[in-house]
Amino acid sequence: MAPDVLAFLQRDAIADDAPQRTDATPTHRFTWRPVEIEPLPDLPAAELSGKRIAIVNGRGRTVERVVATLTRACAKPGVFAPADGVDPAAAASAFAAQSGPFDGIVDLGIEAQFSLDARDQWEAPLRRTVALLQACYGDWSQEESTSRLFYLALTWQDGLMGHGHGPLVQPLGGLWAGLAKTLPQELPNCNVRVLDIAPDETGRVDQLVARELYRWGRFEVGHRGGRRHTLVATRDDLPADAAPDWARDDVVLFSGGARGIGFLAACALAKRHRCTVVVTGRDALPAGDEPWLALDDAGFKRYGLEQLRQATPGRSPKAIRDALRQLERRRDLKASLDAVAALGLPVHYRVCDVTDAEAVRTLCDAFGDRLRAVIHNAGIDQPVRLPRKRADEFIGIARVKVLGFLNLYAAVRNRPRVDCFVNVGSLTGRWGGMTGETDYAAANEALARLGWWARRDAGERVVKTIAWPTWDGVGMITNLAVTRRYVTPMRIDEGVRHWLAELANPANSATSGSGEPMYMGAVGRALTPIQLRGFDAVEGLPNLGELATRRHHAGAPRRFRPFACFSTRYRTAGAPYTHAFRVDGRAAVPASLLLEHARVVADWVAPPGGERACLQEAVDITIALDALADALDGHGDLALDTDVSGRTVDDGWHVTVRCASLAARVLLDATFVYRSHPPGGTTVALPRETEDGPARRSARASWRDDLLPEARWSGGIAQAKAADPAALWGVQGVQGDAGRVPCPQLWLPVNHLENVLRVLLGAWPADGEPPHAWRIGRIVFGSAHAGDADMLLRYPDDRFAIADRAGASIADLYDARLAGATDTQAVTASAT
Repeated sequence: MAPDVLAFLQRDAIADDAPQRTDATPTHRFTWRPVEIEPLPDLPAAELSGKRIAIVNGRGRTVERVVATLTRACAKPGVFAPADGVDPAAAASAFAAQSGPFDGIVDLGIEAQFSLDARDQWEAPLRRTVALLQACYGDWSQEESTSRLFYLALTWQDGLMGHGHGPLVQPLGGLWAGLAKTLPQELPNCNVRVLDIAPDETGRVDQLVARELYRWGRFEVGHRGGRRHTLVATRDDLPADAAPDWARDDVVLFSGGARGIGFLAACALAKRHRCTVVVTGRDALPAGDEPWLALDDAGFKRYGLEQLRQATPGRSPKAIRDALRQLERRRDLKASLDAVAALGLPVHYRVCDVTDAEAVRTLCDAFGDRLRAVIHNAGIDQPVRLPRKRADEFIGIARVKVLGFLNLYAAVRNRPRVDCFVNVGSLTGRWGGMTGETDYAAANEALARLGWWARRDAGERVVKTIAWPTWDGVGMITNLAVTRRYVTPMRIDEGVRHWLAELANPANSATSGSGEPMYMGAVGRALTPIQLRGFDAVEGLPNLGELATRRHHAGAPRRFRPFACFSTRYRTAGAPYTHAFRVDGRAAVPASLLLEHARVVADWVAPPGGERACLQEAVDITIALDALADALDGHGDLALDTDVSGRTVDDGWHVTVRCASLAARVLLDATFVYRSHPPGGTTVALPRETEDGPARRSARASWRDDLLPEARWSGGIAQAKAADPAALWGVQGVQGDAGRVPCPQLWLPVNHLENVLRVLLGAWPADGEPPHAWRIGRIVFGSAHAGDADMLLRYPDDRFAIADRAGASIADLYDARLAGATDTQAVTASAT
């Protein structure tokens, strides 16, 4: 048992006076709701023409209609429908070789009405899907274009992704939805759309498919009543002191629950309410006298190595490793149950395979009317990239969630005393999983949608699916460091409090959103550009501002290869900052805002292997002052093309950014230097030499002081206000189809940088040639936040420093100077 889990069990972490940690990113509760979004254009996108598209699954008549409509749109559809008894993998390889390479897949999924008795209707279609994706994987994994590839999965629920109040036709489409939302982690340039069709829209599904293609962005879109919808999430906290009211004689049954977050919840329930909690699993409890059970961790490791050395052709290393993993599970099980027994908690273990309907019913029958709640917690996560997943393994992981639900729900469906049925889901289903989790994400999203179906079927019974994040050090995650790159893990004590509150809170037809609560902390840097556009802003996320900033500057991505390159077309419309600066009488983009854009997009090209990368410096910066006006289009809006590339150099990870106008005139070149540790906290030194006179104003340039205020100089020190992001971007309070559009942050002290340029331009000879470029040899970043910028300091030798009010360094600029077109004339602030 993990030491932190044991420590939790030994203290009352849910008591009111329990110590609360404040050193970690909080995890908040969110619920989702459907909202109407912009309608589709009447005609298919022009990009559809000529695309090779594979059609898989669906009813014959639907397939025919989709093929005909795509053909009329000048696409080249082909149908993958292997005959019964033919291996899907072999058929998919032959199909791709003959009709590919494919630009996209339209997966029609399962159209048939759902029934609890249709236990395996999903398996054959899912095998075809996996086989076809594996056949395309090699080509798709090499693609750098962000617009060519797609996977569109149709689901047939209610047109609102299950969040409506009417009948829900087929929840098992969640298998394809979870798979789709995870694909961009493995295939970074695969656009995805999960298209949910209401019964009243099935007559025009072919037209909807054709019109949705090549209009990428949101991952989930529904059609109902002639209108288009998506899901948005908002923060929705529960009362902190909420807890269920089960008594000592009541039984709460967990499928799984013998380890991980289920075990923690089981122990907390037993400790707080003294109700009987039964956890289950497939493994038999050790008798207690097994030799491998008495070994310590080091001894068990040696035992495993000795077993591997004894491998034979009839007893392969793989079989031995599988057996050792089972022994390790049994060791952990015995340790956990011994720990709760020592604490006197009424937690008991029963062997039960949740995919065995008869075993599940027998177990439930054994508790009679004492059974009050069922928590479907069982699950398997074996992260392996899709090409290496065997179809049987993919199906097996889905079975635990899907068949487990069907068996448990059928066993208690007609038991009125069971007033609570809770599915333990995952962010992998709702948000998309990590690399290697296509099957686990598919299983969890199917579970959530089955929960929505059951909620309609259950009458007054509470039914909900909780989408949990990773818990810190608990559960099935094998590499917590990798997990942190996706989302911050939740603390154990925090998670258990949320667990008890969820079990106390009803979810019924009057509170639709509470049927699928999601818990989430800060989103990590592992998101791809396509994923970042897949969901609308989630108000209340701890790092919402960071996500909004990355999404804003990501623009319309054109090319992406993880750890290598990123290209985008970046536009802004109506942003006030495009009117904040004029040079030689022409409106121009402020140089500092161009550098801000470059600084943000540089983060898209991270070092290989997911190594930690902290921005330390920017070097060799050149901004073409005489071209800044060319960055604005005929409407006065910014429009530019940005190319980013990364490489390893002796002193760190170097990311080079080039921004150019749409006419290909270079506006900015810069290189950003990342290292494994964050910038140090330093304090700026006061300039030794000061001047009493203020900085001279330039006749060539002017700034709007309401957006980029002028600094007030006193000798070599000036005070300046930090720029207001909302004023510059002009997006504060703007409402979109799916709610308020968050304002991007400013990651650089842009107004202070503009005031450096003011000083340099003021020192440029009035009768000389116009300055061509602003060059900065190096910017060294400090640890202070750009939004706290207050002081600007000027030193000899072309150096400036930017600091907060306490003198903490934000940025030190070295060799900051202007250059003429011939590069023979250079003037610095110290030359005057």
